[in-house]
Amino acid sequence: MKIGLVTVHKAPNYGANLQAYATWKFIQNLGHDCEILDLALTSENPRFPLMRPELYIKQKTPMTVILKMWVRKVCVFLGIKKPIYFPPEILPSAKLKFDKFNELIKYSKKYSTVSAPYQSGTDYDILITGSDQVWNPQQPWAMEPMFLTFAKAGQRKISYAASIGVEELRENEKTLFAEWLKSYELISVRETAALTLLSEITGRTDIVKNIDPTFLLSQDEWSEFAIKPSISTPYILVFTLGHNQELIDYAIRIKAETGYSVKVVCLMAMPYEGDEYESITDACPRELIGYISKAELVLTDSFHGTVFSILMKAKNFYTYLFSYAKRNCRMIDLLALVGLSDHILDNCLSDSYHELSKRQIDFAKVSSIVDAERQRCGDWLTNVLSIKTK
Repeated sequence: MKIGLVTVHKAPNYGANLQAYATWKFIQNLGHDCEILDLALTSENPRFPLMRPELYIKQKTPMTVILKMWVRKVCVFLGIKKPIYFPPEILPSAKLKFDKFNELIKYSKKYSTVSAPYQSGTDYDILITGSDQVWNPQQPWAMEPMFLTFAKAGQRKISYAASIGVEELRENEKTLFAEWLKSYELISVRETAALTLLSEITGRTDIVKNIDPTFLLSQDEWSEFAIKPSISTPYILVFTLGHNQELIDYAIRIKAETGYSVKVVCLMAMPYEGDEYESITDACPRELIGYISKAELVLTDSFHGTVFSILMKAKNFYTYLFSYAKRNCRMIDLLALVGLSDHILDNCLSDSYHELSKRQIDFAKVSSIVDAERQRCGDWLTNVLSIKTK
C-alpha cells in the first residue's frame, strides 16, 4: 500500500527526527511504500491559525524561574558563575548533519504552504498522523492539517501514538478536536492523559494507547544505526532540550565525586571552552544514540533522552522534570510503564552519585516489558495497515 505519514519532521530536535525515522522505517519494513508528507507547518492564512497564539506573543514565566534567573545574574556579576549565551538557532554544522540524517527518509514533494495539500490533494491509500506532539495546541504551527482534514473522500485515516502533550484542552479546542477526529477510522495515542481526554470529547470507546514509535525498532537495530564515540574513559552524559544549567551544574558536582568527565549534548547552547565539561552542539541523531549507549550515567530532561536510555540499556540514567512544565505526563507515563518511576530526579538535585547508584536498573525486567509492548503495538499497526481499502 502507499502510505502517507504526517508528523513533526525536519525539526532542529532529536526526538522529532528519531520518531519520524522510526515510524517510517517500521512501515517500510512491512513492505509498504511509505513517505512522510513534507508539509509546511507555518500558519499563513486565517483558515489555519495557531491554537494558542498568545503563547508566542508573551509567555508567563513562573516566579520560581524568574527568581532563579535573578540569582544567576547576581552570581555572574559577582564572578561566582559564568554567563550563559544562547544562539538564535542551531549551528550550521548541526544543520548539515540533520539534513544528512533526513536523506535516510523518503519524503513527498514539498508542500510549500499549509493550504497546498487542500488544493492538490494526495493519492495515498492510507494517511497516518504519526507520533510526537502532533496534536499539542501549544505548538507554533497550524494544527488542522495534523488531523488530516485535507484527505479525499474514501481515504483511510488513522493515528499512531499521537501525543497531545498537555493534560487539559480549552473548550474551543475540544470542539475542534472532536470535529476533526470524526473521520478517523482508528485513533492511537501515546499517553494515558490523551486517551482519557479524547475518549471523553469524541465519545469513542475504541481509542488505544500505543508506545512511542522509537520502541518499534529493537535495541539491535538502533545499536547498528548508532554512531558511537571513540571514548574509552567513563563519562556522564547530560542531554537537554534547551541549555539546562542546573542539570549541567549537578553533573559537575557528580564529576567531582567520581572523576568522570561530563559531556553535554544540546543543540541550543553555544560551545563551551572551559574544562568543567565538553559542550557538543552539533551531534546528529545517530551520534546522540551512540553517546547514550556508552555513558556511565545519563541525565536528561528529554522524553526521547529517556526513551533511548531505556532502549540502549544505559548503565544508569535519571530524568529531570521541570516543576512548572505541563508536558511531564509523557515521561511519568513511560517510566511507570517500565517500573522506573524512581529514576526521576528530585527537583533539588540533592542526591549524591552514591545515592543514584543504589537504584540500579533490572534491564532483564525492563526489556521484557519493552519487548511485550513492541510486539503488541507492532502487531496493532501491522494489522491496521493490512486491511484492504474499501
